[in-house]
This record gives sequence, C-alpha cells and structure tokens, in this order.
Amino acid sequence: MIQKYLDAVDVTGKSFVLCAITPKEKFPQKSYSEDFHMFAKQILTDDDNYISLFEAGRKEILQDVAFKIYTLPLIGDSYDFQHRRIVKQKRATKEQIEAFIVLKEYYNTVPHGELSEEEAVRNGLEKADSFIKKYPSNKHDIVIKNVKRHEDGVSILREMTFNNDNDEYYFGFCYCY
Repeated sequence: MIQKYLDAVDVTGKSFVLCAITPKEKFPQKSYSEDFHMFAKQILTDDDNYISLFEAGRKEILQDVAFKIYTLPLIGDSYDFQHRRIVKQKRATKEQIEAFIVLKEYYNTVPHGELSEEEAVRNGLEKADSFIKKYPSNKHDIVIKNVKRHEDGVSILREMTFNNDNDEYYFGFCYCY
C-alpha cells in the first residue's frame, strides 16, 4: 500500500523527501537573492541557532548558514548565466504532494507502532487534503524532491528546527527507509 506513495516521489532506497513551498514566483534560486534570503528567514526558527555539522553535540555552524550552503542548492531554482534565465525545478503535482504527506505520516508513526499502515495512509490522505487547501498550487510554487540519504545537505536536516506555521512558506522533509 505504501509503495504507491514511494513510487509517486521516485523513492527507490533510503532517502529524504524534501518539500519546499513559497508564494508564486518567489521560489529561491541557488545563488543569493532576496527570494533566497526570504525563504530561509521564513522557515528557520531562530537565526542564532547553532547546529552540529561534523561532530555530534558540538555546535559548529549557524543553522541558517548550513541550510543555505547545503540544502537550498538541492531544492532551489538556478540561474543559467549563458542564456540569462532562471531554470526552475520541476513543480510538484497533486499526487506528489499527497504522497509526501502520506509518507511523512507513515514514517512518523508506523515504525514506532503508533499506527498500522492503513491508518497512517488514511490519516496522511486527510492531512494532505488540508495541506493542499492551505498551499494551493495556483498561488504557490511547490517542489518535492527525493534526495539520497548520504547526499550533502540532507544529513543536517535532523539537527534543524523549522517554522511551518506560515501560510506562505513551508519546508519539510521525511526520511524514507
């Protein structure tokens, strides 16, 4: 049952599924821009929060700096200098958004014995319906990206805290294993 949702976001092995949402035409580019800064500012809980990067328990780098250096390049749009245009990441479909929310619910509950697979999928679909209403694709740019477990930029996510009480910006992830 869960395989359908893994297939929707191309998960074939242990990986992180990242979801980034911004207002239409405000999706961050890989290079520094106001959109890039605004996205990080809106989703990160505290500018002064240090996280461990190389050694667990040793606070080594500001989380906003780590996020900008390691994670945003994985999900952000990029600028093609040769053709002087923005190259957009593929925007998510409704099925991919549903899959992300279902997978997040599944991996947050089923491995810990809190819910059965069927219950997690049912709850995930209910949450996905609310999520899609909160972030409609006609008003938001939504990117969902599957990133392999050991790719630079995803291992730091577990150290970070994100603000997802915002109606315009969202960043979330789930670890699929």
